[in-house]
This record gives sequence, C-alpha cells and structure tokens, in this order.
Amino acid sequence: MIFKRRAAWHLITVFVAFTLLSVPKIVIAAGQNENSFKAYLSNISVIGKRISKSSSVRLAIIRSKKISISNRNTYLPAGKILLLTGHCSFSSGRNWCFAITEDGIGVFVLVKGEHYFKINENLEKIAVAMRNGEESDQNGNTFRYWTSRPYEVVDTYGQSITILIDTSEGNKGYKVGDEVKVSDFSNKFTLIDTQDFRSRSDFSLIRPVFSGELIDSIFESIGSFSLSKTEKAKIKGLLLKKNLVEKKVCDSIVEFITGADLGAGIDIGGILSAVNLKLGVTAKFSAALKYEKGTAFDTYRFIRESTDGSSPRFFEAWVRQRRDGNSCDKDISSVEITASDDVDFGGGRGSLTTDSATELDVEISETNKLPRYTCRDEYFRIIRHLTQTDGELTREAAELFVAYILRFEDATNASRCKRSS
Repeated sequence: MIFKRRAAWHLITVFVAFTLLSVPKIVIAAGQNENSFKAYLSNISVIGKRISKSSSVRLAIIRSKKISISNRNTYLPAGKILLLTGHCSFSSGRNWCFAITEDGIGVFVLVKGEHYFKINENLEKIAVAMRNGEESDQNGNTFRYWTSRPYEVVDTYGQSITILIDTSEGNKGYKVGDEVKVSDFSNKFTLIDTQDFRSRSDFSLIRPVFSGELIDSIFESIGSFSLSKTEKAKIKGLLLKKNLVEKKVCDSIVEFITGADLGAGIDIGGILSAVNLKLGVTAKFSAALKYEKGTAFDTYRFIRESTDGSSPRFFEAWVRQRRDGNSCDKDISSVEITASDDVDFGGGRGSLTTDSATELDVEISETNKLPRYTCRDEYFRIIRHLTQTDGELTREAAELFVAYILRFEDATNASRCKRSS
C-alpha cells in the first residue's frame, strides 16, 4: 500500500557525529572497591553509541582486571545499539575496538565503520533490515530492502510499520516520498527509537562470574545468617568444589556439601535455596546428593551488575555430554545445552540438543557434538528455538550463550549458509 508525503526522508544518508561528552567513562555502581573489575571498566573511555551492521565480530575475553580480544568469531545482528569504547587492539593486521551491545555482550568491532554506523538523531524511529528481503503492495510493485540499511519509520501499528522507500536501490514503480507498509516487521527489521540512542545511560556488561562472586552475593543478601569470616570461607570453598563445580569429567564423582561438612550449628539449607533461585539449571540437576560417574558437563555462569546498586543478574548454562550406556569408555554421542536466566529477573529456561539442532538444519561438530552455525539465518533459527520453540529463555540469555558456547564457522560471509551452498 503506497502513501504520499510532501516532505520525507527516503534513506538515512546524512549522519551526525555522536559523542557522549558528559559520560567520558563507563559508569560503575557507587561504593565499589577501587581494585575491583568495575573500577577497571570505568577507566575505559567511551567514544559514543553506534548501530551495528550484520557482521562477524570478535568475542571479548573478560578477566578480573583485563579485557582482550579473542580469536573467536560471533555473529552480530544488524540494528543493535553499541556502546563503542576507545579500548582497542590490533589483530590480524586490523584495528578492533571494544564495544558493549545493548544486550550486554562484550565484543570487538572493526573501526572505520565496517561493523557499525551512525544515525540521524533528528528522526524519531528507524528500521534496520536484518537481512535482504522484499515486500509487495496492492498495486503489484515490489519494494526491495537490503541488509544493514536504515530506513525512516513514519508510522507503527502493532506488528506493522510504515517506512519510506529508497528509490536509489532500484525500486521501480516508486518515487521519492512514497511509503510502504511492512507486516510482521520484527522478523525482518530491528526497530530503533532514537531516544534510546540519544540516551546518556550506559549499557551494563554481562561477564563471566569470577570465582566466589555468587556466594559473596548470596551472603550479602541473606543478612540473617550469623556466620563468621572463617565459616563463610569454608562454605565458599566447599560449594565451589562440590555443588557449584564448573567442570566434571565422566569418571569422577562429586558429592554435595551438607551440614555434616560444616559442623554443628551451621544451617546450609537457606544458602543452598538461595543458590538454586539464582541458578535455575543447577537447581534442576542437583536434586540428588552427588554427581555420579557417567555424567560429564561444563557450566557457564555470567553476571550482569547494575549501575544503580541493585541486585546483580545471573545467567547460567550447562553443556552435558552423553555417551552410549553412560560408559566413560565411549565417545560423546550427543550433548544437551540447558540455559536459564535469573529468577529475580523473570527466569526462563531453554534447551538445545544435538537432535534438535539437527532438526534446525545446523551443523554438528564431529568431536564434541556441539551445534555450530555458519550464517545469520542459522543463527536466528537457533535464537528462536531457545526463546520460543523449546523454551522461554530471554533474548539476552539466548544471544549470550550462543556467543559463548556455539561456534560461528566459516564466518567470512554471514549471508551465505555453508549447508545450502
């Protein structure tokens, strides 16, 4: 359906520079120790906000006092707001700079606009195409749009948006000022309110949980427990070796911490209940008193700290390896990835197995049996599976675990799927 408009932008080609003059550094919560990771992060200068292009970027390696670039690629969808920083690294003959996505993932992007662009902040809303596509109108004309291109949005209604047509892209039958209605736009475009772009608020980074952080957070939240420093240290050490072990090999046995391990007068029940509330997958798999032989897994735990001093948010995923007959002498036959979000932030859980990934038509590694994706279409299929088909995982958690657990193979061209070539 075509509409007329006397004055309109047809494609956003005029960009204005954007610099957060009043926010020279990443904001941290008040009262933090100057030697903490937050203090390190606060010393990283901020360049400003940008919009991502559909691209293959590098995942950041985040340690307690250092952020560095990895050799691992991950897919960055078009239309994400990025907080671009001046923390840069030279790798593979190119310059990369650290950025935090609006969903909290730390990545390194290529400078000079290869992985991002600026926008015209005078517009109210824009739509960024996530992939190439086309829309037909009632007059038989076809409007074609292209990956990572921004279009001005002139109207929104439910799952429909009306955008201005770019006549320079070979869209015959249209002229400057014509508009087209796009239905079910969320599967085709990322809608951006430029108010969010102009906002001077920073994005809080999701990072791996450093040793003991979860337990410290729980001790802080359960003020009614009268535990000495010695008792807290003992509980923390036992939990990290037992209930919260991060890696278990097939032929080992891990017995859980109990009251008997701690001595008379110490109630561990409340602490374990708090752990289970924050870590939904641990709660699911720790119903027994130990992890038996034949079970092998790796755990991934992440934290997103607030900048206002409120409770941190924890994310967790387990990668469980299965062998025929639970025999440790056999090779891995399949894996199951189970992920969860913090119960205090709405919870949600999703899973991805070797079998379900095969049904999604994505590749499976011959060695570790983990699913891997080769293009953006496979990436989006996996995200939809985790958030809608086989679970209700939050979008942030789904994108986080795909980035850290799954491999982006053949990442030179995100538009071309290896399996269909």
